[in-house]
Amino acid sequence: MSEFSGKLAVATIARGHDERERVMVLRTMCNLAELDVPVFVGLGMPYGFDAEIRAIGPQFTVFRCAQFAFQFRSAFRAAAQAHQTVLYLEGDKDYFTSRLIEFLRQAFATITREGIESLLLFGRSASAMATFPEHQQRTEMAVNLAIQGLTGQELEMIYGPKLFLNGIAAHINDAPTDLTGWQPLLWLVGAAFRIGGRIGQVTSDEFVCSERQRQETSPVYRMAQFRDNVVGFCRGYGI
Repeated sequence: MSEFSGKLAVATIARGHDERERVMVLRTMCNLAELDVPVFVGLGMPYGFDAEIRAIGPQFTVFRCAQFAFQFRSAFRAAAQAHQTVLYLEGDKDYFTSRLIEFLRQAFATITREGIESLLLFGRSASAMATFPEHQQRTEMAVNLAIQGLTGQELEMIYGPKLFLNGIAAHINDAPTDLTGWQPLLWLVGAAFRIGGRIGQVTSDEFVCSERQRQETSPVYRMAQFRDNVVGFCRGYGI
């Protein structure tokens, strides 16, 4: 039993474009297993991969989803039923999960110290952001600046790990059914701001870009992500 047993549930999504990413995701899942908490995985991968994840431990529940948005919904709904505190992250965040205990200790200390009530974000420092592809930096910084104009808070909305507190994750059940792509995740972030409660952030120089992601060359995917993030947040925020 870990120090976080009974303190949270995990909602994660996983995809596997190639064998390298598949190995990375399995490594992430093995790291998550050390928390000894329920882990709910929205999976969009080749058949047979779900069995490999389930074999890691009984705490894993896997939902096979044909559409990306349903991966979020399925994982979040189940995690929110399991616990009022839900950690979200993508399945390829093996670096983050390799130091998960350390980061979560820091997160819960911040929640207690600053009185965070609904959402704790994990943000990249300027030096960490500089390790990401230039087109990704531009699109994600544009999203952050646009949202900051609405909320008045200088927070990073895009970096994957997020800790939803006090039942906020359960509001995914209220999300419109026509949300696509990344929109459900940012809808939930927008809803957290709309509902109210103190929101905070842990910022680190250590949240650097993975070597695999540094090879990304096409801006098309990031532009689609930009659209989804803006649309999702605005709808969750009530615009």
